[in-house]
Amino acid sequence: MPEAGQNKVMTTEKAIRRFVNDGDHLVIGNYTVGTCYNQVAEIVRQRKKGLTIYSQSGVFDVEMLIAGDCVTRVVSTYCLRSGGRSGGSMLERYQRAGKIEVEDYSNFTYNARLTSGAQGYSFLPVLPGIMASDVFKVRDFMGEGKFGVVKCPFTGRDVPVVPAANPDVCIVHVQRADKFGNAQYWGALGSVAWACLASKRVIVSCEEIVDHEIIKASPQYTIVPSFRVDAVIEEPRGAHPAELSGYYNLDALFWAMM
Repeated sequence: MPEAGQNKVMTTEKAIRRFVNDGDHLVIGNYTVGTCYNQVAEIVRQRKKGLTIYSQSGVFDVEMLIAGDCVTRVVSTYCLRSGGRSGGSMLERYQRAGKIEVEDYSNFTYNARLTSGAQGYSFLPVLPGIMASDVFKVRDFMGEGKFGVVKCPFTGRDVPVVPAANPDVCIVHVQRADKFGNAQYWGALGSVAWACLASKRVIVSCEEIVDHEIIKASPQYTIVPSFRVDAVIEEPRGAHPAELSGYYNLDALFWAMM
């Protein structure tokens, strides 16, 4: 467990080398916007292998990791499938080649897994409508462990449940943090906070490292406290070409060339 009062500022290279291991379950904390592209690129540069990736909104970050041959399994609600690409996305190509396994969840059930892990439960109930969908019926590497069904002690009805997720490491890009690891984020929250709190190790990159007094003055933006964070990286425009609320917009021209 990292110490609360420790200066955790380091480079991206050092953080990835120290805290991301081959075979890890790695969750990309960001949801839709502001993803941590610099950390993803460093994982590819260091040729990490055998990763199981959790991502609520897989875009080019997941594509980069698959193209870098870093990933064997993906757990997600959706991954980018841009039109006009010969042969489809990297995920589709690797699936067809039998090089990758994928488990699909809905946004709610994906979040429930991380929420359960963060709160220390072994499972959480989810809405019963999921049992009528292919998300519930179609299973890959998790098999029967993807969903469970229990009897409600009050009504006797069947209630679907999802298992807790506790990834080995979370990478996340935020607007600001202090040197101790208190990280602040605003915008599309999705599973951002739960991804951090459910994980065993957390690597935070941020647009700017600010004084602790600024963090104390706006506690409503803090998504993860310092004692849960292992590394802090100051990385201006670390989400580029994606947007980050309050700092910059999507670089549409760069995005179109990817």
